[in-house]
Amino acid sequence: MHQLPSGKNVLGTSEKVKDPVTFGGKYRVFAAFIICAALLGAAFAISSIWRSTDSGTSFFEKLGSFFSQDEDGGEDLPPVTDLPDMTTPPSPESPSVPSDAITVISKDLSCSSLGENYYLNETDYLPDINALLGTKLDLTANESGAPLVLIVHTHTVESYLPNGSEYVEGQLSDAIYSEHTDKNMLAVGKALVARLAENGISALQCTVTHTGEGMSLQGAYGREAESVKGYLKQYPSIRLVIDLHRDSIMTESGEYVRSEVPENGELAQVMAVVGTDSNGTPCEWERNLSLALQLRQALNTECTGLARPVYLRRASFNQELAEYSLLLEVGTGGNSIEQAKRTAERIGDALADLIFKN
Repeated sequence: MHQLPSGKNVLGTSEKVKDPVTFGGKYRVFAAFIICAALLGAAFAISSIWRSTDSGTSFFEKLGSFFSQDEDGGEDLPPVTDLPDMTTPPSPESPSVPSDAITVISKDLSCSSLGENYYLNETDYLPDINALLGTKLDLTANESGAPLVLIVHTHTVESYLPNGSEYVEGQLSDAIYSEHTDKNMLAVGKALVARLAENGISALQCTVTHTGEGMSLQGAYGREAESVKGYLKQYPSIRLVIDLHRDSIMTESGEYVRSEVPENGELAQVMAVVGTDSNGTPCEWERNLSLALQLRQALNTECTGLARPVYLRRASFNQELAEYSLLLEVGTGGNSIEQAKRTAERIGDALADLIFKN
């Protein structure tokens, strides 16, 4: 029972009392109507939210989405059937590698962290690397326009895998040897000769196939030596002979390695192999080692990790035949022919810089 401010009891009386409490009672009725209307509106809003979104969204996210719609009558959310399934987004399936296939992996073989003085050595010699890096090269042409460089290929049929190959099925040798001149070392040599010419250096390419019957590599160095002697006799201006190869590397677990340049995936890494007289063949190997070390330094200055460490070997590899000789391994069989040709062009630029600098 409520008491009026005047102290009169209104229970059971028919008199209309116009006091604040009675007047407030009317407002209470109106307020109740407003509250009911608001509750009905909220129920409609919530119902709209539940109908217009997928079941994976939380209530608060739905509520926020509803009230964040444009105030000028923005479009409703799309129906559930038009919404993507965010819990299982579509993704292409990776191709499965056959159980009997050889996996191809990429590796950085540059050993850049070990410095430019680092080299591989299977001989008993201990050359002064710093002195050889500072040695002046004598590779200028004896006469203008005459051939200065000869490009040869002991293993002409060495080739590469298709670009981006992830595995090799069947015999590996079937995939990394080819008699097609646009896929094997002849294509890489052609790219090098062209880039040397662009840099003002006359170069010749020996396209003789030195492999034996059935693409056998046995006896190839002997046949290549005869070709080099023939070119040197016909073109006495030649002072540098480059034998272009590609490397082939398997891991202990049976994976085939593709050389990877850390800063440029468009290039294959290159390694200079320098022969010596350790096998009894007289060879002025130190000047070849000087050229190889300086070439590596030049290549890595332009593109870190492009050149691998120089490899000093016991065999001479016919490098006793010319004043300067190098054996260059351009990539591995795991690289592509496109990568190898681009690297050959970088070699042409670096060689030109070294020749004209000296």
